[in-house]
Amino acid sequence: MKKTAFLFAFIAFTAITLAQESIVNKSNLGLAYTNGFIPRISINVANDTTTGSFTDRALNILYSRRNYFKLNENNEFQVDEIRQSPAGVNVLVQQTRNGVKIREAKGVVSFNQQGEISCVSLDGSSANFTINTAPTFLLMDAINAITSHFSPKSTQIAESKAELVIIQKDSAAQLAWQFYATPQGGTSYWCAVDAHTNQIIQCADASAYYNPPQGTGKVFNPDPGSYLGVDNLPDSADANYFPVDTAYSIETLQGLIQSADGKWRLQGEFAYVHDGFAPFLGLAEETEPIFHYTRDNDHFEEVNAYFHLDKQMRYIRSLGLIRTGMGIS
Repeated sequence: MKKTAFLFAFIAFTAITLAQESIVNKSNLGLAYTNGFIPRISINVANDTTTGSFTDRALNILYSRRNYFKLNENNEFQVDEIRQSPAGVNVLVQQTRNGVKIREAKGVVSFNQQGEISCVSLDGSSANFTINTAPTFLLMDAINAITSHFSPKSTQIAESKAELVIIQKDSAAQLAWQFYATPQGGTSYWCAVDAHTNQIIQCADASAYYNPPQGTGKVFNPDPGSYLGVDNLPDSADANYFPVDTAYSIETLQGLIQSADGKWRLQGEFAYVHDGFAPFLGLAEETEPIFHYTRDNDHFEEVNAYFHLDKQMRYIRSLGLIRTGMGIS
């Protein structure tokens, strides 16, 4: 194959890298980073001198290597949860500012069975921002704004799950109240209201988030040799030759999430495909979630990788090894 999509999979956490600007240390796979956004991943962290509990060590490695991970110097970290897995211990962390959570800025510090830090993976943006974290408007003001938005229908608000968060986009950030709202006779909506202006930032159909649409992709399932019962098939420089061209299968691509620009890319609930090696040729994108390429197209490897990783992660979850609702980045 000319080039394969770059993917890492962990039982307790799956991380798929963006195309990196540079590799800090190839032996440790320290990756840093594209366009201010991540995931940032470091595997087999070198020279780890942290001591104490898993919580202490997770926070220590983040604070002490803030520059290495390109983390905002004004952000703090809190531990949300500690999870045991067959591979070891996973400490789930959340970035905050003045005690307010930064949305989509979570991470995992993983320890292997020997107690060594085996992986650090972080989501979010490295861009700096300034923000007043004291809300001008109260939660009830935000609820009233959403209630008026859905009027004349009465609206049920899940106040127990409401929280104050920071929504960051590059160097811009908004303080927001976020909560779920369900208009009478309708579906639930995930809503965010600016805590300084009381203007609605977002009100999205929650069912679209929890039940992402499906697409289709042309893949090898499992591989041409097994499918055809033929050994030693030559690669032939990715040529779409006979009989390999008879081994394709059209499969469902589950969990795809449509991008903000309206296009479809191979990103979903459990897998993201990113261009991880030079030369960077760009990723597959379509106006509809249909990814039908043959092996002589570089995008074919992306589809194949997405389909099989997503399939395996769903199987692992079905065994109960990953708790329902865990985020994958």
